[in-house]
Amino acid sequence: MAQQLGGLPELVDALRRRWLLALLIAVPMFAGAVVYAQSLPDTYQAEAVVAFTPKADVNIGGDTIRIVLPKYVAAVTSARTVRRVASDTGLSAHTLGGAVDASIPADTTNLVIRVELEDPTDAARAATGLAAEVLVNASTDQLLTADVVSPATVPRNPSGPRRKLIDAVGLLLAVLFGVLAAFLVERGSPRIRRAEDVVKLTGLPVVGRIPRARSARTDPIDSLNDPAMGTAIRNLRLFLDAELRSQPLQTLAITSPTSGDGKTTIAISLAAAIARLDAKVLLVDADLRRPRVASALHMQSERTLGDVLHHRRPLSQCVQPGPVPGLSIVLGSVTDDVGDLLARSFAEVMTQARADYDVVVVDCPPLLGNEDATTITSLVNGCLMVVSNGASANVVHQATVLLEALPVRVLGVVLNRARDMVSGYSATYYSRRPQ
Repeated sequence: MAQQLGGLPELVDALRRRWLLALLIAVPMFAGAVVYAQSLPDTYQAEAVVAFTPKADVNIGGDTIRIVLPKYVAAVTSARTVRRVASDTGLSAHTLGGAVDASIPADTTNLVIRVELEDPTDAARAATGLAAEVLVNASTDQLLTADVVSPATVPRNPSGPRRKLIDAVGLLLAVLFGVLAAFLVERGSPRIRRAEDVVKLTGLPVVGRIPRARSARTDPIDSLNDPAMGTAIRNLRLFLDAELRSQPLQTLAITSPTSGDGKTTIAISLAAAIARLDAKVLLVDADLRRPRVASALHMQSERTLGDVLHHRRPLSQCVQPGPVPGLSIVLGSVTDDVGDLLARSFAEVMTQARADYDVVVVDCPPLLGNEDATTITSLVNGCLMVVSNGASANVVHQATVLLEALPVRVLGVVLNRARDMVSGYSATYYSRRPQ
C-alpha cells in the first residue's frame, strides 16, 4: 500500500484493524504459559552456611581467605562430591547435580550451600551432606578452619517454581507475538480503511464518502431519507453538478474494482438524487453478467438492455418509470456473448440515451475479471470508481492501473461504507430533536 506511516503509528493502526487476530494468538499463548506454570511441581530449597576463619597459629588477611574460598565452591559442585552425597542420601547423582548451588556472598568468608529439590526432606539432607563434605575437605587445610554456622533445616514453604514470573513472561511474549502477527498480516495484505488510503494508493480524489446504512441494503431510494446517507449522496450530487458546469458530463459510469463494493446501491441512490432536481435521468443496468438493479428496486421486466443491444426492441420500449419522478430505468438481464455485444451495440444505446435524457447513469460491471467495464467506460463522459471500506489495496491498485490505461475521464473515487468522524457527526446531529 502506498501509505507509509512507519513506526509506532503504523503498529497501532495495524493492531486496531487486526485486534481479533492478535487476540486469537495472544490468548492461547498466555493460557498455555499459565497451564505450563501450574503443571510444574513445587520445589523446596534447603540452605547451609559454612564459615571460614584463619587457624590460630596462622596470620592471614581477609583478601587471602577470599582467594582460597573459591576452591571450596568448586569442590561442593564437583561431580565427585555430588556422587558421594547422592549415594549417602539415596538420591540420583543427575538429579542432585542440577539442584546444587554454592556461592560466597560479597565481603564475607561464608560459603552458602543451596539445594533445591521437590522433596523438602531430601533437600535438607543433601545440603547437610554437602556441608559435611566441606568440613572434611577443610580438615586438611593448613590455613583455614571451617564451621557450620547455619545448619540446613527442612523447608516448610516451596521456593519455586516462580509461577507469577512465568505468567508475566508468558503474557509479555503472547502480546508481542499477537501484535507482530497483526502487523505482518496487515502489511502482507493491506486494506483500504480511510479516504487518505485511497488518495495515496490511487492518486485520485475522494469525491464522496458514503456511510453504512441499513436502509441501503433493502431500499436504495429510501436510504436517501437516512440523515447520514442522504447527506453523503447529496454531497456527491453537488460535486457532479459542479463538474457538469465546467465540462459536459451527460453520461456517467459507476464501477468498482470487484463485486460487492456497493456500486449498484450508489448508482441507484445517485440517479434518484439527481432526478429530484427536476432532471430527466436514465439509469441503465449494464452489468449483463450479474445485474442487480432489478432485485435492489424489486422490479422486473421482460424488456431489458439485452433486447436493445440485440436490436430486438428500441430503447424507448425497454425503459420503465422509476420510483422517483423524473427517473427512468433500463433493467439488465444475463446475456450470452456480453463482451462482443457491448462492443458492437452499446455506443448506439448511449447515443440514443443522450438525445432523450439530461443525465444517463450507467451501473457498470466491475473493472477486474472481464472486459465489459473497459468497453462501457470508454463510451461515457465520466467515470466514478466505488471502493468499499476494507477492500484489498492490491485489488484497488490493479483497478486504478487499468483505469489509467483507458481513454476515460475518471472523476474520482467514492469510498463506500466509510467510517469517519464526519459521517458519525452528521448522523448524531440530524438525529437530534429540537428542544
